[in-house]
Amino acid sequence: MTTVLERAYFAGLLDGEGHIGITRARQEPYGWKTHQMIVTLANTYMPVMSAAKVLWGGTLVVRPTNRGSKTMIGNLRWSAQNAKKVLQDLRPYLRIKAAQADLALAFTKEVKERASVTGRITEEEWNRREELRVAIRQLNRPDSSVIAEPYPQRPAKQCAWCGQDFTEYVSMVTRYCSNSCVAKARWQRVKARQSEHNETARPGAC
Repeated sequence: MTTVLERAYFAGLLDGEGHIGITRARQEPYGWKTHQMIVTLANTYMPVMSAAKVLWGGTLVVRPTNRGSKTMIGNLRWSAQNAKKVLQDLRPYLRIKAAQADLALAFTKEVKERASVTGRITEEEWNRREELRVAIRQLNRPDSSVIAEPYPQRPAKQCAWCGQDFTEYVSMVTRYCSNSCVAKARWQRVKARQSEHNETARPGAC
């Protein structure tokens, strides 16, 4: 549990030396993009960075501030549920980045649990997430222009069984256009193994 004093203190650090954003990342090997909300905090005072990591987890990277410099700076990054927890705790005390935090928390409501890591979001979901990404980017960099990216299309492939071109992959299998083709290909492999076994077991076979 964090205290009110800790939440207020780290909210001030996040306001001054932090970043709240929504990024796009490629999800290999499927070749399409997904969204991720991130929160980062940077500071040269390592005890503070270590304390933040103890409270909310995250990934802490320490490096020199400049080439050849002996001064080190820590960069603490939160994503997914850790980032959500950070914002939920600090939001009441944020001032400069309050609007960004609200948009980021709204983004977490758009993210749904999926049965498969390959579960692809719909075009409508993509567009809502892009609206939030663009809104946060405009708050972070009001002097820059950014536009929403259209819904990405997966590269077309040719089904290894029927030869038909397709873009929607079947679960973790990316070589077949449908579950029917997956089943036919598997049955073909089963028959081939049975035939090989029968040939080996035939009397007089080497």
